[in-house]
Amino acid sequence: MDKKTFFIGWNYLMLAVAVLNIVLVALEVIKGSTSEIGALLFFTGLLAVLPAVLTIIMARAGIRGEYSTCRKIAFFVLAINIINVVFDGKKALISAIAAAVYFYLVLSLDKYKY
Repeated sequence: MDKKTFFIGWNYLMLAVAVLNIVLVALEVIKGSTSEIGALLFFTGLLAVLPAVLTIIMARAGIRGEYSTCRKIAFFVLAINIINVVFDGKKALISAIAAAVYFYLVLSLDKYKY
């Protein structure tokens, strides 16, 4: 399997995980909106959804083959995931590793595209 095929598969995987993450965060916000800290939970949920939304945009560009756009967005997603490792622990570490693999793939594919 070549890198380009693996990269496209990785895009679909990242896309599926991002959509699942948005759904899970939305369910948590809806569940917690009736509590006393509902507004705080809403804004925290927005911050949690930001990397997922960027991942969807990044994966869509990756499927299209727009490597420079992917590289720019992947840098921000990786940075956000590294920051989340400090606050979230193991769950964010898995996301950071997935984003690092994605960043490596897009760098290697963007380097050879002419």
